[in-house]
Amino acid sequence: MTPSTPKSYVLLAKAAPTGVILYRKSRLTTHVLQFNYGQHGSGYRYRLVKGSRFYGRFLPERCDVSPDGKLMVYFVMRGRKTDKMVEPATWTALCAPPWLKALVFCPNGSTWGGGGLFLNQRKLVLFDTPDTAADEAKLERYGVVRNTRSLSAAELDQVKEHFKPPRVIDLPCPLGPRSKGWPVLTRSLKPRVASGYDMFDYVLNGTDGKDVAGADEIVLANWAGWDAYGRLLAAFGRLVKIYDIKRGKPLPKPVKILDLEDAIN
Repeated sequence: MTPSTPKSYVLLAKAAPTGVILYRKSRLTTHVLQFNYGQHGSGYRYRLVKGSRFYGRFLPERCDVSPDGKLMVYFVMRGRKTDKMVEPATWTALCAPPWLKALVFCPNGSTWGGGGLFLNQRKLVLFDTPDTAADEAKLERYGVVRNTRSLSAAELDQVKEHFKPPRVIDLPCPLGPRSKGWPVLTRSLKPRVASGYDMFDYVLNGTDGKDVAGADEIVLANWAGWDAYGRLLAAFGRLVKIYDIKRGKPLPKPVKILDLEDAIN
């Protein structure tokens, strides 16, 4: 059997310089790492914290982190059947990353549905989770909504955009007016690809609509996005590269390369 290629996926918090990296080292082994990258003096301080190792399959497009990065909702599938099996084949859980210990546990039993999305710091909606799942007190404690029936129209739009994204979407740098003239990251869905690690292609476009010079390797990324400081992050298997882009310039060399293998060993 040909060994699978390592892949990685980044879940960045929206309101803090932190996030979670899912590093799929092999087909059925995923390592969870907490990623902190806050400013320190005139530079940045990077820290990768090794957490749980999971045997099975993550569906990263159905995972999310809270705006402050302190909680993560994830959806997984067990790696193999065991004798006297009591756990479900698939489940959604809420945890404090980088550890997968469930604060809220919701069995799904199939790949239909599952996962969740943080609508804000205090509200998490789960996607098609059985009504009998989880402890009601825990759901209330963590602000978990078990289905979309009670959501507002704006919240339903958030869920739809997350779980059924447009085939092509522009991801502009999140710095508001300061990002005027900045390149735009364009993400497109690949046809007939179900795995979250391979769902998207990424292209970095300038204000003229043409590819940014030197940005060819971004097409090869498992995942790409903008961090809290407007820098481009791209995950390539065991490596996560950080680029400090300059307006109107070719893509520079990475200012930082994180080796996930070093972090888990």
